Amino acid sequence: MYDYIPRKEAELLSWSKNFLKTLRLIAATWGIPQSKIDELSASIADFGDCLKKTQGPDRTSVLVEMKHLAAQRLTHCIRTLVNTYLRNPEMLNDTRLRLGLPIRDTTLTRLHPPSDPPLFEVRIKDARLLRIHFYEKHPSVIARPYGLVGAVIRWKIGGPPPLREEELNNTCLATRTPHTLTFRLEDRGQPVYIALCWETRRGERSPWSLIVQSFIP
Repeated sequence: MYDYIPRKEAELLSWSKNFLKTLRLIAATWGIPQSKIDELSASIADFGDCLKKTQGPDRTSVLVEMKHLAAQRLTHCIRTLVNTYLRNPEMLNDTRLRLGLPIRDTTLTRLHPPSDPPLFEVRIKDARLLRIHFYEKHPSVIARPYGLVGAVIRWKIGGPPPLREEELNNTCLATRTPHTLTFRLEDRGQPVYIALCWETRRGERSPWSLIVQSFIP
């Protein structure tokens, strides 16, 4: 996974100073307290001092360890600031670039509906209640396929078996499986015809399933 914080020490120091400079300009807009700005500034100064000491002739293992610890403190401070204040989806990519943060992908990925309808089972839950268990391939896998908001359920009570889903005059969107259909007391004992299709987040639908007949308990 891409890490926006540089790993090389010299780059980390330069990147952090730019991050701090930009952060001061936008702090009021994004509600960043001055105490957090001061904490970051102190962490940068501490890391800079430790880095400088390890570049001279008096370099020791103790100084190197102090530098590593200072880098860890600085990195932790930066991540805390980013995770707490700078993950707002309204932040423009231009601001993120100035901070040295990765930009957000603004290109919408087209999500095509599945080429096959959902598989489903109709089970009796209780009097006047039918439970619709729908799935993609196997009933033990209840997660929706990626990019789908759920399954559209259409049904019709009584009468002769319909030939097309357009004849099913009741509709709902089920975002979780199983989905329970509730019927009126006077509908008990009547046949009910049910069909399903998948629906994407963009409102596109898969082909419809075959129409299945059940009875209202």
